Amino acid sequence: MTLPAIASVQTYGGPFVDALPQEDPQSEVASASFNQVLNDTSAMTATSPRVILQFTGNATLPVLSSTATWTSGYDSVWGNSIVVAPVFLRNSIGNVSITFPAVVNDQLGNPHPVTLRFGKACLCSGTLNPSFIVSTTSANVVNVLMKDAGSLSDMVGLLIAVEIF
Repeated sequence: MTLPAIASVQTYGGPFVDALPQEDPQSEVASASFNQVLNDTSAMTATSPRVILQFTGNATLPVLSSTATWTSGYDSVWGNSIVVAPVFLRNSIGNVSITFPAVVNDQLGNPHPVTLRFGKACLCSGTLNPSFIVSTTSANVVNVLMKDAGSLSDMVGLLIAVEIF
């Protein structure tokens, strides 16, 4: 796994060249075809979200929110176990920091540093017409500013979704 970092074809050892001519296309993959898979896979590491989560606005401490169809309220390219769950901090009214682990392990046990680049948020419940600013404050911390009618708001009781790249 290269994620959460960005990969290239070279990250996966490519591009590859066939050592021998392909004999059975049903059981063998030609290097040209495999290189295309590596190209597409590595390209997606630059554009795919790293984290998707939802939380309920709160005047003291926002928390992850589960729903009937999403029990963890959080998914990432490194999993959604409690060990790697984000930590919330309410800095002030309408200002929330979300911290992720600085290093995560892939499914093979290899460590990878977390580097988040930008994010976006939206309201999933309620009738407000809010605005959100999601920015990174360090490699593994994002800040979410939440506004309603131009004023900072904790969005108390409302479900907010955040997608981070």
